[in-house]
Amino acid sequence: MKRVLITGMSGTGKSAVVGELAARGHQAVDLDTPEWSEWIDVDPSDTFTPRKGKDWVWQENRVRALLAGHNKGTLFLSGCAENMERLFPLIDKIILLSAPVATIMKRSKHVRPTVMATVRRIGKRCANSSR
Repeated sequence: MKRVLITGMSGTGKSAVVGELAARGHQAVDLDTPEWSEWIDVDPSDTFTPRKGKDWVWQENRVRALLAGHNKGTLFLSGCAENMERLFPLIDKIILLSAPVATIMKRSKHVRPTVMATVRRIGKRCANSSR
């Protein structure tokens, strides 16, 4: 049993990859959805958040339960969140996706404004959080 996290900045293709893996019959979960993530209050002076005074983070207890309950085959997860590093000890492999800036900006035209804020503000954190 393996647990694989696919991460990267918004617009690098995480959701597309995990969606394709699910379509091919793999256990695959997009953690950047309301089912697995939530808005939390943070210091309004933090400029690395998607919204002033708010951050979008994984629901750690739910994600921990998902990881702990996995016992067969490979589980693919996708997403990028401020608190994801806390779950790294439970993950076997981390795949960091990247794309040229022009590609990310082109793809970002089709996402919510909060996601665009994430591209601008926390993308560097995700790119630096690989192992």
